[in-house]
Amino acid sequence: MTELNIVFSVPQFIIDGLKNGTLERVGGVVRKSGSKQVVTWLGEIGEKASEQSNIPSQLPGNLQSILSNSQVAMGLQVANLAVSAAGFAAVLYKLNIVEKKINEANARLQDLHVDQQWLDSKQCLAHLAVISSGSRQISELQHYQNQESVQTKLHHIDNGVMTAHDYFYSVIQRIFQENQEYQRADELTIMYRAWVIAGQLSANIMMKLGEVDVAHGRMATLARQHTEYGKKVSSALTDMNKVLHPSIYSESANTLLKENLALAGSAHDILRGNTLQLGFIKEEKLKLPVYQGTSNELMGLYVVS
Repeated sequence: MTELNIVFSVPQFIIDGLKNGTLERVGGVVRKSGSKQVVTWLGEIGEKASEQSNIPSQLPGNLQSILSNSQVAMGLQVANLAVSAAGFAAVLYKLNIVEKKINEANARLQDLHVDQQWLDSKQCLAHLAVISSGSRQISELQHYQNQESVQTKLHHIDNGVMTAHDYFYSVIQRIFQENQEYQRADELTIMYRAWVIAGQLSANIMMKLGEVDVAHGRMATLARQHTEYGKKVSSALTDMNKVLHPSIYSESANTLLKENLALAGSAHDILRGNTLQLGFIKEEKLKLPVYQGTSNELMGLYVVS
């Protein structure tokens, strides 16, 4: 066992009290012999010297006990030396590497953004091609001799048209959800027109297949969703948070949205008329209009251009 010899700084009145027995010492604590009340804590000679040099001999909290570990203290000294000298150069070098990596990541993100825009454009063009191709194929059905082939062909066209219809509508909804009407006004206009045409085309295909109930249901749904679309475009045009926001509002986008709303107003009457027409055919069980096979008169329904 290692012995520690500690020298205390003791005032004269403490020495007198210890001599006459009124005080007693327990370690570095001096207390009254009878009541055991603490009178003072004896200070070491080293503490007095530190006070004279303005250097504290004790540290707050548990830091003193931590630094009493010689290995920890030495580790801190080494760490301090590294930071104060070569450590600064190393940190600066690593920061430069990090900055370079960030710049590379930003460049890559920009490339990905451009790539994503191209992928989105190709996906949109692919669905637009389905609508165009479907209309052309329907116009060719008048030349088919085999009616079973006509039915199979119509079902095939309908699958593609409905997929495109859902795609266009989902993009429109996403633009509204993200409040991007002004920033993506061009895209909104294209998606809107393609969505309405696809919806009407799908109802016309059902008419050709003799499924009047399905055709009426699709047209009624399209008319209802189209009404909500018009309300949202109108709301964007009157939303002062967007109109007065310099980073959102643009004159060209505002003009395009107004044209979009005017087109939607005209299309609304057409869609409502289509719905009433199909509803009348359904209720009266009328014979379906004769299919002429032309792209301008799709199965007797007036189509929004």
